[in-house]
Amino acid sequence: MTEKHVGQNEVQRPALEVPKPLRVGFVGTGGITARHIQALQEIGNVEVAAITGRSVEKAEALIQKAGLGGKAAAYDDFQRMYGQANLDAVYITVIPSAHGQIEKSALDHNLALFVEKPLSADADTAEEIAAAIKAKGAISAVGYQMRYMNTTETAQELVKLHPARLALGHWLDSLPPPRWWSRQEESGGQVVEQSTHMFDLARLLVGEVKQVYALGRNTSSPESGIDVDRVSVVTLEFANGVIGTISSTSLLKSKYRDSLELIADGLTLSLTHDHLLIDEGKGQARTEELSVDPFIRINYDFLDAVAGGTNRIRSDYADALKTHRVTQAAARAARENRVVTIEG
Repeated sequence: MTEKHVGQNEVQRPALEVPKPLRVGFVGTGGITARHIQALQEIGNVEVAAITGRSVEKAEALIQKAGLGGKAAAYDDFQRMYGQANLDAVYITVIPSAHGQIEKSALDHNLALFVEKPLSADADTAEEIAAAIKAKGAISAVGYQMRYMNTTETAQELVKLHPARLALGHWLDSLPPPRWWSRQEESGGQVVEQSTHMFDLARLLVGEVKQVYALGRNTSSPESGIDVDRVSVVTLEFANGVIGTISSTSLLKSKYRDSLELIADGLTLSLTHDHLLIDEGKGQARTEELSVDPFIRINYDFLDAVAGGTNRIRSDYADALKTHRVTQAAARAARENRVVTIEG
């Protein structure tokens, strides 16, 4: 086989438009909000109409930075935004511990929901929201954008022919600067908040997880105020008999690796955020680079469904809940030093 490369300057940015005009709002003003707004500006018939932050000033600052001055309204209360902004959908991009009433109130206003991962810092809040979404029959999507990469699609086709026998996931990174990330109660810890992308890919490419066992260690000093594990290893047993591990750390100075490696009979796949390595051994290897913008894809598919188009959403809230259950089970296994079976 020949080795194939697609340069990053060739990343596709297709001209897309949803079937009818939509007004969307955001609750949250962090970096992920800005990234979604950037993607939405590539999609026709979509108006970012309002943003709610912890203060009107924070919301207004993001509006100006995103070039939405005079177009989007700034709020410091999501209830007021829901009542006044005449929205079709809301993006909920808050810290993990803030989920709950934001989603439930959006459902009361008949809004479609795009919820950034993780679904919550704990287990129960996400279960309650999932039940409310199901009862309402609302359209929902969750921000597992790695599902929308062309490389993930290729991996899906390959594992149909060569089922994985072993899964090895890694998220080896630095400590994110926000203080909430370092607090278990607010973030849920690295496995729940960050490495969840690898758990989600493992579910997608290998199958549902039956049970987990985990070890974690917080190597930070008590005076640091950091109470999340800085290193962890989770062992997975999938319902189809496959086994795997996902290792995480936040001890580094920058990201070293975010990958899921799948070992099949005579084949290794290594999937990261920017490429897929396909290795059949004995020099038979090729690389497929990321050639689409997964943020544009995930936003377009969600809003196309909201506008009455085809529902191509690859991770709705009900599906994302299955990933959340696995990461919550892993966190529990590490706390209680025992094997935890996945319920539901």
